[in-house]
Amino acid sequence: MAAMVAVTGALTKLSLAQNELEEEGTKAICEALEQNTTLKELDISGDRYGQSSIGGTAGAKHVAKMLGVNGGLTALNLSRNHLKDESVSAVCEAIQSNKETKLASLNMSEICMGPVGAKSVAAMVAVTGGLTSLNLSDNQLCGLDRYGRGTYT
Repeated sequence: MAAMVAVTGALTKLSLAQNELEEEGTKAICEALEQNTTLKELDISGDRYGQSSIGGTAGAKHVAKMLGVNGGLTALNLSRNHLKDESVSAVCEAIQSNKETKLASLNMSEICMGPVGAKSVAAMVAVTGGLTSLNLSDNQLCGLDRYGRGTYT
């Protein structure tokens, strides 16, 4: 699949949602996307039962690396992956550092993001003027989950 993604110039949308790519699969797809800039929409969301598609924080480093060099994506769905704050920060920094980014839609709902990750998103949004849609629902942005568990910060 990754080899096909690297050389297919006509592919503009790819959904790998609810697949268990894990770190190895995510790495292969992201390395292919470092070369393919015709792809506009990428969905690598996890499933509603909490199974991460990209291998959680391990896979997120490959997503961040790809986002640092691929400026063609306009929509990215990372929802329902267990990224946590460190990975969210890496992804946001990569988007921020890519001056060629055309990212307009970013879905980071249900990724176990806390206050640190939220600050990284805010910093990215402040300098990335192209985003028109940002979904951060079902995260612990203030330290509390939807049931009030956690520590409010």
